[in-house]
Amino acid sequence: MKKIVALLVLIGLNTAANADAFSFNINAGDNLGIGSIMTDTTGLATSGSLIMSSGSVMGTYDLFSGGGSPTYSPTNRFIFNNKTYNSAAVDLDIYGLLFVGNGLEINIWGNGAGNHYSFWSWNGSSYNVKSNTA
Repeated sequence: MKKIVALLVLIGLNTAANADAFSFNINAGDNLGIGSIMTDTTGLATSGSLIMSSGSVMGTYDLFSGGGSPTYSPTNRFIFNNKTYNSAAVDLDIYGLLFVGNGLEINIWGNGAGNHYSFWSWNGSSYNVKSNTA
């Protein structure tokens, strides 16, 4: 399975009867990186990491546990659900995935079929990255 979108290139690898592994590339202006997630049979991302190799959010981040239903991030700046939708035209909904580390929260979410993904970061005092065309 291979879906190409502006922000994510998700490649499904069937690793077990109950889980799928996905890897993706990120291009949000000068913020470039790669990531991976493991999902359960419902599409909930249960673990993952994000490695940003350039830009203002350079560093390594872990998928924040939780979700399934819309949930506030620890700083209350994002609402996420860590859900993926592999059979739909868009792989992430308006809540998306939450990654944390290095004093930052990073939320990646979908903007609807045919539209770009959003990639935003909160540094504790402001949104230091705001890309709706990632």
